[in-house]
This record gives sequence, structure tokens and C-alpha cells, in this order.
Amino acid sequence: MLRLGLPAVAVMPAAAWLSSISPPRPLYLVVASLVLLSLVIFVLLARVARTADGVPVQIGPGVAIGLGPVLGGVGGPAATVYAVLSRWPALSMVATLQPLWTGLRLLLA
Repeated sequence: MLRLGLPAVAVMPAAAWLSSISPPRPLYLVVASLVLLSLVIFVLLARVARTADGVPVQIGPGVAIGLGPVLGGVGGPAATVYAVLSRWPALSMVATLQPLWTGLRLLLA
């Protein structure tokens, strides 16, 4: 959980600054595009039998998990892409992500 949570927390201040100086419409278009890209990646990875895991693979989605909720209120697609890529079992994923989302929400409040 730390490999996803620490990068998320690290990028949240920069994402908050970016959202405060950016016009909302282009920012929402970027976030929506990233959500759609995540969906495409999810569909493609679901068909691949190969798995990937480790620190570099966790840091990328961790950054996206931190950027998403601050910029557009969506952090789930990045977590889902990581879960599919690493073949993370659903019960373990839910048990790990619930405290992560709770902690991130407390930071955003």
C-alpha cells in the first residue's frame, strides 16, 4: 500500500497548485482523456496473460492515484489498471484500497 500511497501523497500538492492556476475546461478534458485511456489500457491488459509488478510498476499508478482525485475526482481508473496489470486478487485489492482511499480523502478534506 505504501508504494501506491506515498507517490499519491507526494504529487497531491502539485496537483492542487495546478488545478488552482488552470482553467477548468481544459483540465477536465485532460482528466476525461486519461480516464478513457485507462479504460482502453484495462481492456487491452485484461486479454494479456503476462503480469507485471514491482516498485516502478506501482509508482506510476500511485502518482495517477494522487493526481486523479485532486484534478478531477477520479483515482479509481489508475488503481484498476494497476490491479489488472499485476493480477491483484480482488479481495486483497479491496482490503488495501479502502484504507488508501480513506487516507487520501482525509488529506483532501
